[in-house]
Amino acid sequence: AYEFESARTMDVDFSTVARKSAEIARKSSGGKKIKEKVSDVILSPHAVNSLFSNTLYPALSGEAVFKGRSPLSDKLSEEIAPGLTLMDDGILKGGLFSSGFDDEGTPGQKTPVIRDGILENFLYDFTYGRKTDSDTTGNSFRENYSSQPYIKPTNVIVECNDITGDVFYDGAIYVHTFIGAHTANAISGDFSLEGRNAFLIKNGDRIPLKSVMLYGNIYEILKNIECGDKNFRQSENTVSGNLRARGFQISG
Repeated sequence: AYEFESARTMDVDFSTVARKSAEIARKSSGGKKIKEKVSDVILSPHAVNSLFSNTLYPALSGEAVFKGRSPLSDKLSEEIAPGLTLMDDGILKGGLFSSGFDDEGTPGQKTPVIRDGILENFLYDFTYGRKTDSDTTGNSFRENYSSQPYIKPTNVIVECNDITGDVFYDGAIYVHTFIGAHTANAISGDFSLEGRNAFLIKNGDRIPLKSVMLYGNIYEILKNIECGDKNFRQSENTVSGNLRARGFQISG
């Protein structure tokens, strides 16, 4: 098990990070096997970031749209994720990827990507904004001074319109993190991932599970996100709480 915390200030509590990691490891011991089934799944902020970063975010790139690699190319102004809102906020206070301007000099800004389920915008740099008759959204970044800039999300705030006090309910499976998220198909949105530190929620308790595989398609999952909670935290590019969704194929 692992846990981490990232911040732009020096107020990270290292002892809390260590304690949480040890607690997850302890609670994960003695995992039970689970039979193949379709299940509701609760994704932690870490799991949300792993899944979205390797399936959804590539499809939001203006380059993927221009080159015909995004399945969302013809979905602008259509409902693709009922009840979900995604805001790319490049000027989020304290955001890990906030900046005054991107690596092409475009000022940082907020870009509503999905609003109330409707796909409103893609993310662009200067080159692919020009090629698609769109404006750059300030999302051009490079890994280092010798690399070429590419389109990348900043701080993606994921909000579910149905915010409840508790997304954990009997029968759902909670997943802390994923293993192998980079193997997901960024073009089709299909994924087959191993859930690390997964638990079955039963009578209010969390029963640890052995190796759990989760299968599905991100565009179907987006249609089946039911609710989220207010426990927001930033995991790499994604700011979210726990999200609960239907339609995951599960096997042990």
